[in-house]
Amino acid sequence: MHADLVTRLRRGVAAGDVRAEADLNRDAALLMAVMDGLSIQWLLDPDFDMTGAFNHFTDILRSDLSTGPD
Repeated sequence: MHADLVTRLRRGVAAGDVRAEADLNRDAALLMAVMDGLSIQWLLDPDFDMTGAFNHFTDILRSDLSTGPD
């Protein structure tokens, strides 16, 4: 999964959507860690909005990685 995420982020760099100086290995690991943590929260509380929380996190990460205006 990590390698797949890095590949997808590299495509974003090639397309000009992701900053070239982004640490793709770190960001892929961060995505996986957040998803793991959110999964645990959902297991502890099935009413927890895991999808909403993950979407919010990816909005934050996308903003950080973006080459365009905020």
